[in-house]
Amino acid sequence: KKGSKDDLPVPVTVKNSLLTGGVTLTKVDDVDGTTLEGAEFIIVDAHDTKKVVRKGLTTDEHGKVSASDLRPGDYQFIEVKAPKDYTLGNNPIPFTIGKSQKENITVTATNSLKKGAVTLTKIDDIDRTMLKGAVFKIVDMNGHDVRTGITTDAKGKVSISDLHPGDYQFIETTAPKHYKLDATPIKFTIKKSQAEQLQVTATNSLIEGAV
Repeated sequence: KKGSKDDLPVPVTVKNSLLTGGVTLTKVDDVDGTTLEGAEFIIVDAHDTKKVVRKGLTTDEHGKVSASDLRPGDYQFIEVKAPKDYTLGNNPIPFTIGKSQKENITVTATNSLKKGAVTLTKIDDIDRTMLKGAVFKIVDMNGHDVRTGITTDAKGKVSISDLHPGDYQFIETTAPKHYKLDATPIKFTIKKSQAEQLQVTATNSLIEGAV
């Protein structure tokens, strides 16, 4: 009948989804900017970092990794595996997917090569006794000072850690007491993924006397 309940409008709900967007991350060396393959990331919700949105994202041979179909909002890239020879990046990389975003946004992340260490031992050139009090500096191959005022201990040793892989030189700036200064550079190389301290030896000659 007209005017019955059957003639009333039926409520219908229509849902719409926001357009999704994408992001591309490029992983590079923090010193020379070369792109790095093999870094693995996850993407988390920036407002709930326990909520993993994507996982298993690994940079390719061009140092890039992309994620698509991300709902507009705030996110973070978290590095879970570093490229070979590099330290893990500890800082989240934030990014935001905007509404109606048509192209992938781009972000960049850096990694540092694992550092190496070196120990120099200073000895007498004749009887091989250990020499205390020799002062050295370390320079890189461009002649820039990397460490200065390094003094050998009672065992004739001096150790330096946290050296970026590369080529260096020890240069003696002050000789041990009673010995002649030997300013000849002592070259050494810190290699990638160097697990143990590099060992180098330097000698000094006693100052000659007169009779």
